[in-house]
Amino acid sequence: MAAIYQPCEQLRTIPKNKIEIYRREIIDSCEHCSKANKIGCDKCVLRSMLIDRYSDANIPLDFVDKTINDFVGDKKIKVLYEDTTRDIIKSYKFGRSVCLRGNHGVGKTMISCLILKKCVEKGMKGLYSTLGDIVNVLIYGDIKTKFEASRELKMVDWLVIDEFDSRFMGSDNSAELFGRILESIIRIRFQNSLPTFLITNNPDPTKALGDQLGASIGSLMKGYVWDIPVIGADYRKNK
Repeated sequence: MAAIYQPCEQLRTIPKNKIEIYRREIIDSCEHCSKANKIGCDKCVLRSMLIDRYSDANIPLDFVDKTINDFVGDKKIKVLYEDTTRDIIKSYKFGRSVCLRGNHGVGKTMISCLILKKCVEKGMKGLYSTLGDIVNVLIYGDIKTKFEASRELKMVDWLVIDEFDSRFMGSDNSAELFGRILESIIRIRFQNSLPTFLITNNPDPTKALGDQLGASIGSLMKGYVWDIPVIGADYRKNK
């Protein structure tokens, strides 16, 4: 299922040293592997493989050990998780895209990352990134980096774009330039039914892209995206 492309390293923000700590914990927690001082048993090989897949997908480490049982946010996006992961292959084939809109700390990122984990566990390619990181790479990266990033964003099996709002647009010119690039990426993904999750705190995240591009991307989203307003208190403050 996974498309062939060169993953863009500049879109990855997971600290490699932290991944090594996770691997060390896998070894130390296993009676067999701790004696050999290396990952060797089938169970630990599987755990290590999953850590690598989560890291490749740039899933924040905060969600590596989380499951749906840890979720305390809006019930309707818990239903979204259950419906999507019940048959993740079928969900990928159907290619439904989603925009999760709501305040900070209501579970939008967590649910999206839990779905992304299921995607990579099934051998598909996934990517989590923020709009800020994507803007920096696609506008300020070198030619090779821009090409790799654009291709991956267009072709990765399952894409999550977090913080999809206007605060990363430094000027009208940069907003227009990035808007044109983003329109191409989104259009190609939607037309190929590739699942795309957009996470935003903004009621209308397309406004920062200018009237014409904002209207174009907004029209694309209306045609292909299931818009889900997410409500609730900031569970991180409660925690």
